[in-house]
Amino acid sequence: METLLAFLEQINNANLLIKFTHEISDTEVNFLDTTVKKDKEGNVSTDLYQKPTDTHPYLHWTSAHPPHLKHSIPYSQALRLRRICSHSETLKNRIEEYSIYFLACGYKQNTVLNEMQKVLTMTQEDCLQIKAR
Repeated sequence: METLLAFLEQINNANLLIKFTHEISDTEVNFLDTTVKKDKEGNVSTDLYQKPTDTHPYLHWTSAHPPHLKHSIPYSQALRLRRICSHSETLKNRIEEYSIYFLACGYKQNTVLNEMQKVLTMTQEDCLQIKAR
């Protein structure tokens, strides 16, 4: 641990304009948009990680984009959540959270829920499969 902390101090002193942040934990780690957690029994689960500064600036519903594109955004975000969240209850909570972000961007609640609920019937494994073209 001391070696790691010394290394972090060294790289943070290498350039005054670049600073590396770090978190040390025995139970979870954030990597890109995923939090990987380990419970007391050693079981691993995943959840969405979001930076505290994320404002969720999705395309506004009143934009001049085609309707099919605007319908696909909530669906694709729900699909992303399904790929990341290993537990169905966590997925449901994240979908509720994200539906609020879309409502704030002018989307209709029925549209958002219809698109996002399509993902609830899928398994995480199915969503992670690479489909042949």
